[in-house]
Amino acid sequence: MEHAGVIPPCEPAGPGAAGRTAVVRGRHFHFARGSVIIFVMEGGDRSLHDGSRSRTAGLVALAGIAMVTLAIGSMLLRGRPIEVLYARWMIHNGPSAVVMLLIGWAIGRRWPAHGLARVFLGVGAVEALHVSLMAYADARLVGLGLGTQPAVAFVPRDVPLDVSISFWLTSWLWIVAVGLGLVLLLLLFPDGRLPSRRWRPVVALAAVATGLLGSGYTVWSWPWTRRLVVVTEQPSDIGIAPVLLTTGWLLLLGAMGASIASLGVRWRAADAEQRTQLRPVILSGSVLGVVAVALFPVQRVWVPAALVALVVFFTSYVVAVLRFRLHDL
Repeated sequence: MEHAGVIPPCEPAGPGAAGRTAVVRGRHFHFARGSVIIFVMEGGDRSLHDGSRSRTAGLVALAGIAMVTLAIGSMLLRGRPIEVLYARWMIHNGPSAVVMLLIGWAIGRRWPAHGLARVFLGVGAVEALHVSLMAYADARLVGLGLGTQPAVAFVPRDVPLDVSISFWLTSWLWIVAVGLGLVLLLLLFPDGRLPSRRWRPVVALAAVATGLLGSGYTVWSWPWTRRLVVVTEQPSDIGIAPVLLTTGWLLLLGAMGASIASLGVRWRAADAEQRTQLRPVILSGSVLGVVAVALFPVQRVWVPAALVALVVFFTSYVVAVLRFRLHDL
């Protein structure tokens, strides 16, 4: 809250002095004899800072939604079938990016410093970038006569560098959202803070897992490799990639299990009214966490299951906000 006050006129501090210095909340104000100064307390600065954060959240959300709209719109205008959008992960990442950005903006508008607002906006922005890069790469591959089918196979070294770099980025960007992003969403729910400092190692574990997984996919889809890359398939027997990916998924499985356990801690500490707000998100978030990590090795099951789990999670979150006033929105 902003507090204003008036420092009354005063006499010089001593012979030869031109004025006096006052200290207000650790800040020094020097004023001459007879002057009147209006000062704003610390709360005013906080209000201005929060307003800046709120505007930033709105700009990030607007930019991300525009990117998704342009990317998917360009695919449809070029006559690309839904099967191709599904194979390029645009059906998964596009709508979820929009919903995450809107949720992040809504929370950030009400609570500018809320940790979940930052995570939602960050993950939504990453997914929006993923969709945009994939749309660009698809357009370029179609122009080269390589991307007409859902399953794209090409040798990165043999295609233009902008195409190989685009696919290289999309091969590991999604790990940030599924790995670190999802773990943080569950850990910080619902107040934007960790349950306690003891949960910090879980964040570190998720960060290490995300780094290992990203490194594995980087090795697999390196832009200058001469090996055939099939976009719809997972890496196998490619240098050190299998070791990095296996280790990363095991660590991420542990971090995800711990983040789901943190929801149980929140549940036990909540009263009856709070449990009503938390129930839809805790249940759907736990299911999403299990599906996102545990089912990944079975790709034919994981791809559609992850899409369904995402839809259920976001629907539950919106219901919790609109019906049960989650986050006091």
